[in-house]
Amino acid sequence: MPGLSQLINHNKKLVLALSLIILMPIACYYVVFVHGSYINVEHYGVREVLLEDDSLSFKGYTAGSGDAFSGYKYEIIDENVYLRLRYSIVSRFNRSGSSNILIHDDFSGVKNVYLQGRDKDSLRLIYSK
Repeated sequence: MPGLSQLINHNKKLVLALSLIILMPIACYYVVFVHGSYINVEHYGVREVLLEDDSLSFKGYTAGSGDAFSGYKYEIIDENVYLRLRYSIVSRFNRSGSSNILIHDDFSGVKNVYLQGRDKDSLRLIYSK
């Protein structure tokens, strides 16, 4: 007959395995349908880029019919802005392939705006003063 410590170890392993079985599909769903991944900058259309001293306005679109805009990050380094866009699969969380972004920050020293893809080296110049 197994001892109490063996039974506890077995239950811990069972709980861990069941947790992974439940959490993995949830995490995958979140990444694919909610959070998304960074775009390939070569397959992205830019409609408008307006750069002011205190704001950056950006409008763009993807050609993929199943892609939906899910978010962005930006970084100002020296005279450059690096804009990274995320896209997911169309869902009730993200419904449109168009992005319409307005960022308020100090852009007074910025001369160039780049779309940045999955890799830091994947850059496309979309605006230059």
